[in-house]
Amino acid sequence: MDQFGEFIDPSQIKEEPDIEDDMEIDTTMQKSEEFWIEEEILEEEIPDESSDEDCLEEPEESVQYLHYDWLDEYYMENQRILPSSSEDEDEETPNNPPERCTSGNVDDEDFYKTAKDGTRWKKTPYVMQATPARRVIHGPVNEVLIPEEEDLKHYQAHFLGLYLNPIIPIVTFYTNMEAERVFSSIGKVWKPIDDVEMSAFIGLLILNGILNLNSRPVKTIWSKLYGVNIFQSTMRRDRFLKILRFLRFDDKTTNCGSNLAPVQEIWDVLNHLLPTYLIPGPNLSVDEQIVDYSEITGSQKDIKYKANCGIDIIWLTDASTGYPLKGIAHVGKSKNSPSNTAAKANTVMNLTEGYFGTNRNINCNSDFTSLELANDLKANGLTITGTVGLSRKFIPPEFLPNKTREVFSSIFGFSENSTLVSYSPKKRKFVMLLSSMHQTPQISGEKNTPVILSHYNATKPGTNAVDLMIRNYTCQRRNVRWPVRFFLNMLDVAGLAAYIVYTRKYQLQYQSTAKCDQRRRFLQLTAEGLIRPHIERQKPRAAEMLPYLCDEPQQPLLVAAASGSSKSVARAYCHVCRARTR
Repeated sequence: MDQFGEFIDPSQIKEEPDIEDDMEIDTTMQKSEEFWIEEEILEEEIPDESSDEDCLEEPEESVQYLHYDWLDEYYMENQRILPSSSEDEDEETPNNPPERCTSGNVDDEDFYKTAKDGTRWKKTPYVMQATPARRVIHGPVNEVLIPEEEDLKHYQAHFLGLYLNPIIPIVTFYTNMEAERVFSSIGKVWKPIDDVEMSAFIGLLILNGILNLNSRPVKTIWSKLYGVNIFQSTMRRDRFLKILRFLRFDDKTTNCGSNLAPVQEIWDVLNHLLPTYLIPGPNLSVDEQIVDYSEITGSQKDIKYKANCGIDIIWLTDASTGYPLKGIAHVGKSKNSPSNTAAKANTVMNLTEGYFGTNRNINCNSDFTSLELANDLKANGLTITGTVGLSRKFIPPEFLPNKTREVFSSIFGFSENSTLVSYSPKKRKFVMLLSSMHQTPQISGEKNTPVILSHYNATKPGTNAVDLMIRNYTCQRRNVRWPVRFFLNMLDVAGLAAYIVYTRKYQLQYQSTAKCDQRRRFLQLTAEGLIRPHIERQKPRAAEMLPYLCDEPQQPLLVAAASGSSKSVARAYCHVCRARTR
């Protein structure tokens, strides 16, 4: 402020050779604080355009600006660069304009719009690597861990015995306990079952699935006219029905009261044995299996897209072979039932905890895939590839379906750990996938299919293949007790696991036959191996059936010849048509 009370524009102040003017300005600034207050008011009233022109206009002469704190704040607030007389800085020229800070974020052009949950996806990858470290598998893969056995007689039954031998004594013990309790209450004596007879009972259940006898009445199977000889030679019909009636897997008087208590003990044993004999490949699959159970009980779960109702089992399987590695069953309405995304993510973490740190990839559908699960698996040394529901909150608006999208077009979004892709295979149809395994926007084929989608299609059949193979030769029979249904499904799973281990160990067996027939023959020989010990101790009544169960078929033996009688044998009648056989 000059002596007449007028304000002075700081940008117009120039250094004059007269030293007295400088001293006068310094003296005026020290006398009163009103100068600083008035200068702050002046700072707010200065228009941006005029100040911009004054700051950017190149002076004709060398000018030295006065450096005040309020002046520095003015330039910072108005996003200007304070001119400096330093010789080290580059001079301002038309080809080298001064740098400016623009309003807003410069990186907004590199990102899609923010999703509902605040997630931001980048349009370009963070890292461009052909083979990132997350794809390197740690440890062995695709190995069978079965000790070498010499002179394995009926080796098909041996492979199934790897899974059933620890379970059969448990089932035998609790079945005898229940039968003795019921028989003692009515004043009768129960003939105990041993492990050999229980193995034969299981062998008949396996043959029941191979021969498609699931819907046939038991009375017809044991009839003389329409029956099956091996069933009749193994045990009587009444004995089979009694074992099926008293079949138990726990002591119901001392169980813990949980929904899975009737089968919890044998279920834990099977889950412990499944990953023991096979090391899976680099890709694993997580999906649901529904054990069909149409009766109205408290232990059913309604699944519209798979079955009308049933027992829900979530399996972790090897994606290439379908080998079941671990399962979590949910029976009835339970607090642990995976009814929401967080609970399903916890289920996946529990299933895969045995493979943390191996860099394996987990394949799952939209019921399990989430961004939180991808981050949790990444923190534990695993990756994920799966489809994503369009209602997930982490999806940006640009990825959602719209009518203007071209067919075979893809939109990629990238975060530090995951990649999101939206692909349109057909008009007005869209597929959304999330992967923490892939980091680049790669496409292939005539339809420009994303590599993420191709990888998902190649590894997704894990649990679905298990369910399909089980249904082909299932040993399920109509029964009103869900624990029996659950146990029969365990037999199917154990039979499939034994078959996969068998084919991995002996890759040259039955190469000339179809895969379906190969598995049928394997299960048939397995069932015969389980039945044989029980038939052998029933001689001479069951001696006629023994030659057909040998590796090299022989002529049928007669009961009299087996007993060593030297008398002539009378002419016998055929049990089918009553015609003379001799």
